[in-house]
Amino acid sequence: MRVLLPLLLLPALAACTPPGPTCRVGPEMRTINQLIAETQGNLDRGYVLVPASGPGVDMCLHGGNWGLGLSICTDRTARDKPVAIDAAAERRKLAGLKSRRIQLQRQMESDPVCQP
Repeated sequence: MRVLLPLLLLPALAACTPPGPTCRVGPEMRTINQLIAETQGNLDRGYVLVPASGPGVDMCLHGGNWGLGLSICTDRTARDKPVAIDAAAERRKLAGLKSRRIQLQRQMESDPVCQP
């Protein structure tokens, strides 16, 4: 019985070992890619959507089958306001983000932990 108990506990102890090294560049790369997509979208549109300030509940008028009605709107996306952008500044920001992405790709290629 004394020999059997350690053998039974071995899988539990193996599960408690810390994970191996992880690629630290991955989360930053995801963030950079999201920012690039957002900035490119802003340039394509010519404006940025900024959430309106104030409480999250509005009174909204809408039309339905029975005419015009009043309801409470909680959809925050309906409250976004278009705001003009400085296209030159957005292009500079996009260039900086793309440059940073190239640096991160080089780091990922040289780090054996980041290799798939």
